[in-house]
Amino acid sequence: MFYDLNIPLPEAAGKAGGHVSSQEWAQIAQTVEQARVLGYSVVALNLTLQGKLAPEHLSVWNTTPEFKNAQLSWDRATGARVGGATRSVGRGKICVLRRLTAVIGDATQGHSLASVDGA
Repeated sequence: MFYDLNIPLPEAAGKAGGHVSSQEWAQIAQTVEQARVLGYSVVALNLTLQGKLAPEHLSVWNTTPEFKNAQLSWDRATGARVGGATRSVGRGKICVLRRLTAVIGDATQGHSLASVDGA
């Protein structure tokens, strides 16, 4: 069975050009480390946004810092997925995935989801 621990990003991260402060990243890093200590091998950072998805919403992934004892499942420079990241995590490390939750109240706003799915 595959499961991970969902770690929500701050609400401001879900806004266009969203920003996560260094203090907020430090708190997220502590949560990732605690999950590793508790035995999780995979966690997912969850970006929640309201309404229409635009490419600038995804800029927050470029600012994700390196976490101690963790491996990101994407390349921060290019945003590209790292193939097999969940299988290649070293012993004692945790894999960090990224997840997007789009809350769409108006069905006409969901059309852009297909255009940014490669991010």
